[in-house]
Amino acid sequence: MKEKQYTIGQIAKICNVSAEQLRHYDRQGILSPKGRGEYNGYRYYTEQQIEDIMLIKELKRIGLPLKSIGSLLKDKNLDQIKTTLESNMLIQRQQLYEHIKRYDSLVDTLLKLNNALSLISQSGENIASPVQGFSIVPIAERPILSTRYYSSYSVNDPFICRYAELQRIAETEHVATSSTLFLVFHDHYKKQFLKDDGVQGDLELFSNITGSAHHTEHCRMFGGFLAACATHIGHYRYTQPLYDELMAWAASIGYSVSGISFQELIIGRTMTSHEENFVTKIYLPLNVSAI
Repeated sequence: MKEKQYTIGQIAKICNVSAEQLRHYDRQGILSPKGRGEYNGYRYYTEQQIEDIMLIKELKRIGLPLKSIGSLLKDKNLDQIKTTLESNMLIQRQQLYEHIKRYDSLVDTLLKLNNALSLISQSGENIASPVQGFSIVPIAERPILSTRYYSSYSVNDPFICRYAELQRIAETEHVATSSTLFLVFHDHYKKQFLKDDGVQGDLELFSNITGSAHHTEHCRMFGGFLAACATHIGHYRYTQPLYDELMAWAASIGYSVSGISFQELIIGRTMTSHEENFVTKIYLPLNVSAI
């Protein structure tokens, strides 16, 4: 008995796929019409190929790429299908992990932005005014990706080239980091406010590692100490009074501050071009000579 034949339009309607999608399968060598008109020579799909199209749809639904599907359609070997599905499951698991990481980063960035907007709202219109409320906070020990060497130390320097360098290292070494940038001034904090913009200092930039820690020259542990902390709204060049007040406050409650400092750039120039909306946390580590 001759197998029933279908035009591309008929098979598209039966299988609920577009004619263009069927043409794409044909061009890719995945599924081509098998039948041939006895009198007109036109190509037709056969009834058996409905089964193939249904399998293609099922395998696409669970995420298999067309290249893999094309290989499976050749003989529909169950062992081969099982092996292909297992391999694809591992790929999709990794993709899911990457999607979750991106989602978590999105949530962290949004929370950071919401917190910054709240602080900006509290600070009022004076761009040189810090948000009031000094505190002593624990700096948890964690792995960081960093670069440290002598370079420009001026508070007027955007350090954007150093930031780009750190980002490039993260991408090259495949290290997942947070979007928040930290600057560690290993000399006394007052050095960054010298009027000579050409001043050089021992400057470290780092971001927290959010994935697996790597053992490279750019990865190290940071933290494990207490620090006096305050938040500043506005450009970094206006932070010296806050530094001085924070140091005096820490001394008044019995803490020794070395002058080494670090900043957490919650909202900086990469996020906004409005300097009055920069949000920076400054930290003065307590009772430590190096960090």
